Amino acid sequence: MHCQHTRYAYITYIPIRLLQGHLSAIITTMLRKCLEIGCHHRRTMLEYPECQHASIFMVDPIKAWLDKVPDHPRITKINMAVTAQHNGPHDFWYIDEETSKANDLPDWSTTMGSLLPAHPTIEHFHWRQHQRHVTVPCVTLLDLIVEHDLWDIDFLQVDTEGMDHEILMALPEQVNPDIIRFESKLLSTDNITELTNRFHGRGYQSTPGRERDWRGVHYDTILHKVPVPMGLL
Repeated sequence: MHCQHTRYAYITYIPIRLLQGHLSAIITTMLRKCLEIGCHHRRTMLEYPECQHASIFMVDPIKAWLDKVPDHPRITKINMAVTAQHNGPHDFWYIDEETSKANDLPDWSTTMGSLLPAHPTIEHFHWRQHQRHVTVPCVTLLDLIVEHDLWDIDFLQVDTEGMDHEILMALPEQVNPDIIRFESKLLSTDNITELTNRFHGRGYQSTPGRERDWRGVHYDTILHKVPVPMGLL
């Protein structure tokens, strides 16, 4: 490997043999079409360098969270909850920002909205009295894919506070993103094993995400057919 100095920059020449084994990782950074199910404005796909030029479909049942995400021509916001089989209204529980601030809760307390009332973290910290109970519109994963032509997504992120297993088990065989990232910390060992075995059979590998929760448990599991860029771990 050597460098050539030009008037404007250094040009680095890298022997092709050094690139072998790394080309897939380079390709995965060029994401084209991404789907984010469970989108909280504190952290979205917009923050991932790998998604800077991708079309991003953001889906969340709380309109206030979607409204806080900057509008952009590449972003399609969909104000729905995603399920495996249910279309129509459904109960939903979450802590809004006003309640969080008024009760001096950590800012991440607002990220635990769920179609399930008994969120383990809510129960652990005795926050159930702070939850709002609302009704939200739901769409099945299949109907969402059909309506928005999402058959060719290359990155799928699911963060639905306990519903991730149900949703991913409903992912059609025709949809094979290069990378699937889901929140596994609230799932049972049996659910995680069932999911990973199912996707191993579809050619995926599994890798734990880097971040851990207050218990030291990995937040996410990543299913992938290509090496995972550091920004997505």
